Amino acid sequence: MVNQRIKYWDNIKGFTILLVLWGHLIQAIYGYDYAASSANLVYGIIYSFHMALFFIVSGYFSCYDGRELKFFSVLKKKSVSLLIPFLVVGGLYVYYCYSSLPYAILFANAKYGYWYLFVLFELAIINIFYHFLKSVWTNFRYGFLLDVLFWIVFFVIAVVANKMSPHVVSGFFSLKHLAGNLPFFAFGLFLNRPRVFNVLTDKKVTAALFCLYLFLLVHVYPDSISEKGIFKDIARISAVVVMLGFFYNLRNIRLLDRLFNSFGKSSLDIYVFHYYFLILWLWYGMNATWSITVKWSELEKDICTLIGAVAIAFVCMIIGKLLRANRLTAFVFLGQMQKKTKPEESVTFHFRNRKCGFSIAHVFEPVVSRLSDEWKVGTTEMPSPNSMPWDVLINGFYVFRHRNKRGVNHVTGHIHDALLFLGGCKTVLTIHDLVFIDNVRNPIKKLYKWLFWLYLPVRMADKVTCISEQTRRNLLKHCPWAEKKTVVIYNSIDEKFSFTEKKFNVECPVILHIGTFWNKNLERVIEALDGIVCELRIIGEISDEIKLLLKKHNIKFVQRANLTEEEIVEEYKLCDIVSFPSVYEGFGMPIIEGQSVGRPVLTSRIEPMTEVAGNAAYFVNPESVQEISEGFRKLISDEDLRQKLVSDGLENVKRFKLSCIVKQYEDVYKEVLAK
Repeated sequence: MVNQRIKYWDNIKGFTILLVLWGHLIQAIYGYDYAASSANLVYGIIYSFHMALFFIVSGYFSCYDGRELKFFSVLKKKSVSLLIPFLVVGGLYVYYCYSSLPYAILFANAKYGYWYLFVLFELAIINIFYHFLKSVWTNFRYGFLLDVLFWIVFFVIAVVANKMSPHVVSGFFSLKHLAGNLPFFAFGLFLNRPRVFNVLTDKKVTAALFCLYLFLLVHVYPDSISEKGIFKDIARISAVVVMLGFFYNLRNIRLLDRLFNSFGKSSLDIYVFHYYFLILWLWYGMNATWSITVKWSELEKDICTLIGAVAIAFVCMIIGKLLRANRLTAFVFLGQMQKKTKPEESVTFHFRNRKCGFSIAHVFEPVVSRLSDEWKVGTTEMPSPNSMPWDVLINGFYVFRHRNKRGVNHVTGHIHDALLFLGGCKTVLTIHDLVFIDNVRNPIKKLYKWLFWLYLPVRMADKVTCISEQTRRNLLKHCPWAEKKTVVIYNSIDEKFSFTEKKFNVECPVILHIGTFWNKNLERVIEALDGIVCELRIIGEISDEIKLLLKKHNIKFVQRANLTEEEIVEEYKLCDIVSFPSVYEGFGMPIIEGQSVGRPVLTSRIEPMTEVAGNAAYFVNPESVQEISEGFRKLISDEDLRQKLVSDGLENVKRFKLSCIVKQYEDVYKEVLAK
């Protein structure tokens, strides 16, 4: 999920900002004597990589792939969020120290830590220019090399400008810091590529670089701590990659989440305000004189400063929350322009537990993200993935506890019984399909499902949205009285699924098959591919029986599971044909995902697939192995057919544009709130 990925990076930000505070406090107790503080091992480790890690995180979130890039709106947003705190808070800080605001603006050494905000602004401008050029060469064969070349060129420009510019100019533009951290910002951008990220977070890579870092730290680094040698750069890069791998491979440990996530979410607040505590430290004499008076060992000093760093971080978070309570103080001190939103214009999305599957969350994440621009949005995830009576109660009480009392509660699907615990609230229910009733043969179980999963939830919901006309027709067969409260809102296509040109591999086409549940019809697809030279890429867990079937029909295959969104997009881009001859669906996301990327799609000649695909797919009888096989052979051999399907598919997906779908949901929410 997107939320999980952001949590991972928030953890890294929280860890990094804690390192910054810790390092600054160590500097303070040594009276800002660089030579003395550099002799401290912890200080040396911290300063070997902490700012590099910060810029990698900033670079990662500066990627505009798949999003509309409006130059002036982005520039305005970056100017406010970065330059306002830099000028106001940084200026006040230097004025307290030197009683001279011009000195703060002109010289980099007087900016102290606030140079970071100014350099980020400079990098934001370069990044906008980069994405503008990238849109031109994105489909080039060597586009990645052009990406790398762009950042190398700007790195050289920054280094040369720093060397040749007068001290005042170099200090004003912080060129030294820009040149030193630009490579790490670019590194963060490239981490948006799933292959790069997967390699760098691999356990073996993390372990190898950790050993290299320890070697450099023990045998090389202490002797050259004040030098800018190649070994220091290698140690810096190694430490950064080790931290990325460490937090990724331990991302499921709740202790790390609780420890660093809150710091990460408030990293700007902590960064902006912690310098004022250092002023107090200096004013009250808690510097080198204090450390001499109190005869503590190096270890005791490190522990003391770590505790102090944690305490200061919490206080800075509180200050940030207090300043955000007022629009003026939020703008002046934090550069945040808060939009006026009516308190009732809020919506809380209730999702099933991710262990049940990620498809629903995957569908709604773009909607949640886009709605956040105008609405106050919250999300919850059910604690239990099961549907036994006690699990229903656990989830029900959780929903009741986290219900939105004044806004809209949107139950996003397959946890319909959650509505039973939302009495008195304004509610919207999304129904994806009715497989939970259609496939049940036991009459008692079917009655239970009908009553608690369909009849009562639909009765209690203020509005019911169905993801296709087929689902709505099926719903009205069971609940004909619900016609007036039901509306069809299609699933939106994620903007990450953008057209990517690829030469079709006629000799050995790559066929992508999404999903391995019974309804995805994988067995018949395998049988249909018997005798066809191809590579079948299967997304999802497969059983031993499926593996035997693949071996029996001599199918070359690759199986992958638990992929991130970026990795799924990459799979679509790598394939030549999308296989989706499903026997039962509520919608059929792989159809429009494949069409968006520009791949021919083979799907079923049944509803809702025909509704979703329009006239832009090759339709087959999902129960006929022969027809499926003929369909694959036709797509492989007929180039004109493929081009027509791709062209028609790109036109068809316009119906599922995110902005259009979000507008429909907004209309539903406003209608519910008006009641």
